[in-house]
Amino acid sequence: MLEHTNLDTGVESVQEFEHGFDAWGAVGEYTAWRLTAGPGWRYSLHLGPLEGIETCREDHMLFVVAGRMGVRMDSGEDTLVAFGVDPR
Repeated sequence: MLEHTNLDTGVESVQEFEHGFDAWGAVGEYTAWRLTAGPGWRYSLHLGPLEGIETCREDHMLFVVAGRMGVRMDSGEDTLVAFGVDPR
């Protein structure tokens, strides 16, 4: 079965916050989430407080289409994810 969504027109939720915004929509049993964030954005400072948590507790599969973003796990492990870069 082929399923899709358009996060420009088919969004279920848009949330604006300092340094960016996010949008999400359902794709079958999955959720597609798009984050647009500017320089200086940090989950712990700009989105976490809106969610009531300091670090995100969800599992993610990332597709980077532009830019780069540092990711740090609670364990201290970190990496840089960027368009065209394999983080392994």
